[in-house]
Amino acid sequence: MLFRSFLATLLIVSAAHTHIELRSGVTAVWVRPGWEVVAPATFLNAGAEPLRLLVEMDTSGMPPGSYPYFCWGPSCYAPGVLLSPDTVTLAPGTEERSFKAYVYADQSTPATSAALRFLLREAYTGAVLLQHTLTVHIGTPSAESLQLVWAQTGIAATGGATGESVAAVYNGGTQTRSLVVRLEPSDIPPEAVELCLGDTCYGTGTLVAADTLRIPPRQLFSRLRCRVRSGESVGTVRVLLTDADAGTPVAQYTVTVSQVTGIAVEAGNSTCLRQMLVREYLPLSAEPGTVLELYTLLGQLRLRLPGDAFGFRLPELEPGLYSYRLLRGRTPLCSGLLLVD
Repeated sequence: MLFRSFLATLLIVSAAHTHIELRSGVTAVWVRPGWEVVAPATFLNAGAEPLRLLVEMDTSGMPPGSYPYFCWGPSCYAPGVLLSPDTVTLAPGTEERSFKAYVYADQSTPATSAALRFLLREAYTGAVLLQHTLTVHIGTPSAESLQLVWAQTGIAATGGATGESVAAVYNGGTQTRSLVVRLEPSDIPPEAVELCLGDTCYGTGTLVAADTLRIPPRQLFSRLRCRVRSGESVGTVRVLLTDADAGTPVAQYTVTVSQVTGIAVEAGNSTCLRQMLVREYLPLSAEPGTVLELYTLLGQLRLRLPGDAFGFRLPELEPGLYSYRLLRGRTPLCSGLLLVD
């Protein structure tokens, strides 16, 4: 055979009104070996129909010694569980706040950066509705008695939501330590930034905490919070911790505040495929800059193709079910499933 015959049926998740997006969430974390960091996210059903969702985790890029796991709906799953047994039904216009990603790094974990990817799938068809990538930075062990042990170093928010970064400081010494906490925003207006120590917030525009942060011996303080209002949310905020008595620096980290990085895919667009395929072409819109990405159902990128005047020329593929998405530049146009016979 010169080519495979393709039976490609687009299983539209719903009509043109299906749309889910990352409302706010943590997009990057830093963790010291021996500690665990958490990265929550909130998802919004911005469409007109209810969605029944499950979550899949791709750990293929994570280093040895790291143990990622996640929570979805009523449950948290042990490391090694890659597909949520639970589904969550999200009504139109509602948010789902149960998602949390965790990464524990044991003492053997090498210092590196890795991508931990999550796919939100429609439970009935398996279609990918949104991809959310968490960048994980593994630090190095430290013998210091007072040390930053984890921090959420990337946040994103949209639609009037507020992004929040949280960090944790451990006092392993025998004396209470007092710290001054200061924020230094860059390219972000000070009035869009708020500093909180635990439940005490100092109001937007206040860049130095009015209270010193006191951490007793052998105690962890895990509520150092930096909040940024969306709409003015592109830039960085440096968080500096200084010894209140000696005036010497203790720790610092930078929070990158960005546009939403989860990729929401809206089905039902007129450019989506709705017919049987013949020969080796996918008759999808292929205007300049249009790209087709084909994934396995485990979320692994199988191929990425630019289009031509007729659509997309496919190579020979293993028979089975694939998910695809169509992009113009970085803008997602639609997605669906292809059954390759």
